[in-house]
Amino acid sequence: MLEYIVKNEDEKFPEDATRFKGVMEHPADLAEEAAAEYHNRRDGWEASWPVTFEIFRDGKSLGTFEVEREQVPQFHATKQE
Repeated sequence: MLEYIVKNEDEKFPEDATRFKGVMEHPADLAEEAAAEYHNRRDGWEASWPVTFEIFRDGKSLGTFEVEREQVPQFHATKQE
């Protein structure tokens, strides 16, 4: 079972831990997956990035990771008559 806590929000393990489905094996990659889950679940656009996550697998800490969010602009064109 994979879980994370957000260190910036003074969350404590295990009471504040959030479960997530990670598919990667490397702990830093799992931190990025946790960040994506956090962003989607908690409207991360309003969060103050970077966010520091501690990742747990089966209750054992895999480490603490600072994750930065990149902004990717999107452009949409409409033909003018």
